[in-house]
Amino acid sequence: MQHTHSIRFRFIFLMVLIISASLGSFGAWNYFQNKDLQEQALQKNILGTVERLSISLPSAVWEYNAGQIKKIVNAEMNAPYINRIEVVYGNQQKFDVQNQRGFADDIVQTAELKLPGNEQIENFGQVTIHATRHEINTNLRQSLKLLVLQIIGLNIATVAALYWALTSSVLRPLGRVRDALRHIAAGDAHLAVRLPASSSLEFNEVSGQFNTFVDKLERVMGGSIDTVHGSIQRISAGDLESPIDAHPQYPDSVLAQMAVMRSNLQKMVAQQQQVANELQRVNHLAHQALELTQSGHWTINGDQPDVLFSSERNALICGEELRPPDWKYDAQTEMWARMVEADPVLASTARQNFQDAVAGRVAAFDATYRYQRPSDGRVVWLHTLAHVERDADQRMVQMQGVSQDITHIKEAEIAITRARQSAEDSNRAKSDFLANMSHEIRTPMNAIIGMTGLALNTELNRKQRNYIEKVNVSAVNLLGILNDILDFSKIEAGKLDMETTHFQLDEVMGHLADLICPKAEDKGIEFLFDTRANIPHTLVGDPMRLGQILLNLAGNALKFTSQGEIVVGVERVDPPAQGGTANAKYITLHFWVRDTGIGMSPEQQQKLFQAFTQADTSTSRKYGGTGLGLTISKTLTELMDGQMWVESQVGVGSTFHFTVQLMRQSEQDFERRRARREDFQRTRVLVVDDNESAREILTKLSTAFGLQVDATDNGLSAVALTAKAQNKGAPYDLILLDWMMPQVDGIETLKCLQAQPRIILPKVVMVTAHSSVDALQAAQQSGVGIYSVLTKPVTASTLYDTLTKAVGTEAYVEKSRQMAKREGNRESSAKLRGIRLLLVEDNEINQELAHELLTSAGVLVDVAANGREAVDKVFANPYDVVLMDCQMPVMDGYAATLLLREDPRFTALPIIAMTANALSSDRERVLAVGMNDHITKPLDVGAMFATIGKWVVADSAPAPLTALPMPTPQGAADALAELENLPGIDARAGLRVMAGNTTFYLRMLRKFALSERDFGPRFQATLEAGDAGTLARHAHTLKGLAGNIGALDLYAAADRLETASAAKPQDAPELARLLATTTQALDQVLASIDTLGGGADGSAGAAAQPTSLSPDDRARLRGLLAQLALLVEHNDADAMDLGSQCVDQLKTTTLAPLVQPLERALRDFDFERAAELLQPIQSALN
Repeated sequence: MQHTHSIRFRFIFLMVLIISASLGSFGAWNYFQNKDLQEQALQKNILGTVERLSISLPSAVWEYNAGQIKKIVNAEMNAPYINRIEVVYGNQQKFDVQNQRGFADDIVQTAELKLPGNEQIENFGQVTIHATRHEINTNLRQSLKLLVLQIIGLNIATVAALYWALTSSVLRPLGRVRDALRHIAAGDAHLAVRLPASSSLEFNEVSGQFNTFVDKLERVMGGSIDTVHGSIQRISAGDLESPIDAHPQYPDSVLAQMAVMRSNLQKMVAQQQQVANELQRVNHLAHQALELTQSGHWTINGDQPDVLFSSERNALICGEELRPPDWKYDAQTEMWARMVEADPVLASTARQNFQDAVAGRVAAFDATYRYQRPSDGRVVWLHTLAHVERDADQRMVQMQGVSQDITHIKEAEIAITRARQSAEDSNRAKSDFLANMSHEIRTPMNAIIGMTGLALNTELNRKQRNYIEKVNVSAVNLLGILNDILDFSKIEAGKLDMETTHFQLDEVMGHLADLICPKAEDKGIEFLFDTRANIPHTLVGDPMRLGQILLNLAGNALKFTSQGEIVVGVERVDPPAQGGTANAKYITLHFWVRDTGIGMSPEQQQKLFQAFTQADTSTSRKYGGTGLGLTISKTLTELMDGQMWVESQVGVGSTFHFTVQLMRQSEQDFERRRARREDFQRTRVLVVDDNESAREILTKLSTAFGLQVDATDNGLSAVALTAKAQNKGAPYDLILLDWMMPQVDGIETLKCLQAQPRIILPKVVMVTAHSSVDALQAAQQSGVGIYSVLTKPVTASTLYDTLTKAVGTEAYVEKSRQMAKREGNRESSAKLRGIRLLLVEDNEINQELAHELLTSAGVLVDVAANGREAVDKVFANPYDVVLMDCQMPVMDGYAATLLLREDPRFTALPIIAMTANALSSDRERVLAVGMNDHITKPLDVGAMFATIGKWVVADSAPAPLTALPMPTPQGAADALAELENLPGIDARAGLRVMAGNTTFYLRMLRKFALSERDFGPRFQATLEAGDAGTLARHAHTLKGLAGNIGALDLYAAADRLETASAAKPQDAPELARLLATTTQALDQVLASIDTLGGGADGSAGAAAQPTSLSPDDRARLRGLLAQLALLVEHNDADAMDLGSQCVDQLKTTTLAPLVQPLERALRDFDFERAAELLQPIQSALN
């Protein structure tokens, strides 16, 4: 053990050493100083003695006075430092006196003796003094002893003083510090000890710092050191259960933090335990997964690349022989060879991937291949994934891999691929079905649009033209919607292309009024427009989609409103700014449809805008509807950069709002209206309408145009206001008078005004929701005069034009869209007069319709029934253009076009597709085969003429633009008289469909009789076959044809039959009953048609006496029918030509009813049906 000394000992020893050294140094200095002084004094004394002897002895020596010499020498011998005096003189005579003290001679001093005044005498004598330092040394020793005693005494005093001072001033405070530290170091005591203040400044500061340190230590530790240490030891040992008592006053102390750490560690341990449990569970699941996925491990070492070390599981998966314990297999002759046997191509790909992985060109060996198991010869699919371990030189050290049996996955993939292929085939079949349905639907649509177009080119009265224009516009609108419904590619992609075209908002609103007003009138509901005057007249956008939204919302309002009014409003709103500045190119319109119907609760409003959802489950039962309309409308609104919302209250009504963003076209309509406002400002108008909304709309619009407006809600008040205004000298210039008002209507009000002798009647414009013709007729019958009729709902433009005309200013009257379209059609058709056109069309009705349209435009038309015939005619005759149907028997339009384009002579011949298929893929296919353009069915006359005009123009100058009246054959008037009273047929309704063409109507009646006479047997046969789709189609076709010819009862019966046929499940008794009703109505129609005589066109009527066949004719026809039956049996296309010959010869015979279905079956390539139909015809000829 190292010996230690107290600080007191060390300090005193140090002080003693310092004092001793200091005093010793001083004593040494003093010693040598005294020694030097005494040496100097001794030297001086010796020199004095020498000097004295040199003075006193020469006389005595010269005289040889020994006594005197002795006396002189002895006198000097008394000096304490003289040991001996030796006097030499004469001839070496000596006188030597020596002291008996026995001190050594320390100093010898010799001097020559000279006689005073005779210094020339040399060697007279000399005196030698021998001196000692004994006295000096004795004195020095005495001084040294005294110094030592002084040092000792001083040290003793210093030690005592320092001991006392250190003890009282240093050691005692240090002792307290030591005791306090010992108390703290004891560990088990709390840190409550503190040092008292000290008289010493330094130790007082030390006490303060010590106390501060202990305070901080107490705060930091939060308890005794042993407690902290013990807590740390317990936590280190993993004991997290023992509590840690931390002082609550020190929440940030070590003990408190350790308590928190203990709590966190407990949580961590719990989490780790959870993780461990989860990991154990995952490992268990992973093990199960490996078992379930049938995966096995294997290894290939870098130094043995041809040896594969397999696990037992991997060997079992591969069907290899089990080879414990090393499980070695030859990679080349066994593993790779099995892969090559199973699938060489996949084996080659896998081997290349393996080599790339070994060389480091790919990150891992990842391959899927087939493997032939040697154990049972079964070929399995394996997926192998391996990781390569490499050394510092990137050479393979080892490859660790896993192989999984994925046979079941691959088999599933193969099944999925087959299913996908089947689905794609089904999808293509669905597309083909849609294309065919498009073709079938467009055929009657073609007739509707085409025939109404023809009718509009004839001389019609206003009411007829109004009706036919509405039919034409509705058909075109329906066609536009049908185009998007049948465009399967757009539907599948979730896209709906929006049109961007110039349109007039008034025409959209007018079309809406045409469709809604009759129904609103029937229900006694006021249908109004609230259009603001600042809306541009002409816009750019999609008018059909905008009209579709308005029609849906207005139709819903009409459906759910039983009384009151429906108001369709539109106003201009500020569009959202783009980049801080509003885009002046666009305009945002806010539309709303307000009704006074049943309204909706907030809960019901939440269900709106969802497909197939009504506001209430009872709604569809009571009012009908699918719930799709609002969803479609909302989508269309969003496609036009707008939004849709609803406000509704139960029992009060609903208001549907939506906004759309459209492009501006021009401001000319604003300028036109502003130009007239100076005239309007001097005009006073009285608005008379009992409906508040209608009255407010008329008032606001008239005021916006600058007129001075008064308004009232009844006729009697109007009479009073008119009289009052005239009496004041400010009479009204115009009265806008509602026709149908309670108590006193518009006619009665006019009568009252006319009965007042003092009233000068102003111009009266009758405002009505009914027909303007009816209003005029009612006024005429009542004997009152009206200036004009303004039909509700009133738009800003219609009111403006009416006001302009009424105030006497020449109005700028814009042509209606229909009129402009008709004139455009005439211009286009006039350019085509004289061209030679080949019409290729297999459907007789479409042939007749297109032929009628084209020939009426002066086009020279030739007809071909199929593609083969068209090719032959093009090769034989020169044509300017070919209109080619795409779907035809014998050869379709695509094949015919490809065949024509192969001949260099016809590469520039314009070929225009004319088909009911309107899918995008169909248009692409049309262009791909070499056709120039595409016209869809039903035919749009203007579009057809414009498209043809793009590719060909007649050589001769066009004739003046005049109407092209439909030819009226001689005898048509007689035929019309014959049609007046046909049971089951409304001839007037039929003639409206046929544009008033009696000859054409008679021809359609006879075609109907020929095509539908066998409807009952056909329908029954289809019913027995269980083909529900064809069953409903038969009824649908009959319904459409019956509607076209005006057989309204048959139309209604066929409609009910169609509904029952499409029902799932079908009600067999009800279906039989409806079939009997339909057949009965059909028989009545056929009987009426059979009563008709010869047609105006010279064709024989259906009721004409059928021709009889001679025996020779019968024999010849039996031979032809036998040949036909053979061709039909072998599905030979030559049956078409032979069948046409047979049909032509049998059409005028008693077998005509059986021939028409045969012709249809052959045209549709339905040879099985044709074979069935041949049997009764052959039997009838036997």
